[in-house]
Amino acid sequence: MNDDGFISVMLYPAKAENLSLKEDFIFLEQRIDPKKLLLKSTLKYHWRCFMAYMEYSSLDGNPNLIQRIRVTYLHIFKSMVTNKIWDKALYKTYSNSLFKFIMTVGFSGFIFFAINYFV
Repeated sequence: MNDDGFISVMLYPAKAENLSLKEDFIFLEQRIDPKKLLLKSTLKYHWRCFMAYMEYSSLDGNPNLIQRIRVTYLHIFKSMVTNKIWDKALYKTYSNSLFKFIMTVGFSGFIFFAINYFV
């Protein structure tokens, strides 16, 4: 529970002496209202994510296709903490880079068009 009364839900991977994942934990939810935790749909979603993550990170785990897809979703769309450093979700990082690239190329193309058109 945070200082403001909201809840953060985090998933920690299963760890062994010789094998562990790169991330320390994944933020499943950030700043969720405690009343929402009582909803059956929220509990079911959290339980499925937890089971998939444990199957994926465990030595004895054997995740099925749905669980592997769910863990891939968590790695792409949720924030992670790696080596005690908070990382933004991967989709945000890549979409920002893509937006910058598109704007740079688009603006330079517009300038070349304007120079050719007016000169």
